[in-house]
Amino acid sequence: EQYHEDAESGHQTIADPQTGLVAWKGPQNRIITTAQLAAYVIEELLDAAEAKLGERPTAAVITIPADFGNAQKEATLEAARMAGLLKVELEHEPTMAALAYGFSFAKRRVIVVPDAGGSTFDVSMIETGTGRNGEGLVEVLATDGRRKGLGGVDFDREIARYLVNHQVNQWRAIGMDLDISADKFAMERVLESAEEAKRALSGKNDTRVYLSGIKRDQD
Repeated sequence: EQYHEDAESGHQTIADPQTGLVAWKGPQNRIITTAQLAAYVIEELLDAAEAKLGERPTAAVITIPADFGNAQKEATLEAARMAGLLKVELEHEPTMAALAYGFSFAKRRVIVVPDAGGSTFDVSMIETGTGRNGEGLVEVLATDGRRKGLGGVDFDREIARYLVNHQVNQWRAIGMDLDISADKFAMERVLESAEEAKRALSGKNDTRVYLSGIKRDQD
């Protein structure tokens, strides 16, 4: 078993060369698989649902990125079984986003649904109309996605990069040669603020980012 240590987090991981799925080495050298981690998340969601509904769900629809392969789908189903679910359906995220939107399915039309998630950008093309029983019908014509390069995290990083470059230029204008890009603690704060700024800009045209004590040294 060959483990690789993440320089940023210090976590040790191992990837299955056949499936590409990752496992983590935890305390006491315990191996935690991707399915186990996902099962913990599903269990928390089931706990919340049980507290709200008064009974624990035994079936669920789980959304997945549009480019999930067979191994990733099977790992998701395994996680659901580990969490105690008896029946599970997998649906692509942009397709479910369309279903959750709330428009009338009875009207015939073709709709393209883009979905920028946490780390992926997926697209589904769906057709709506009326089925044999007279009820609304949705058919997925095509779906696909990219796992890297255009997800929510990528937007956060671009905003963080802009903020740092902008501030460095301001410091240089007053004679301070200071760069915080190599300061892990400072960059974590900038990235958090970048995400908050992104959320704020979803509803308005401008926002302000203010961070105090971002860099401290003898000068």
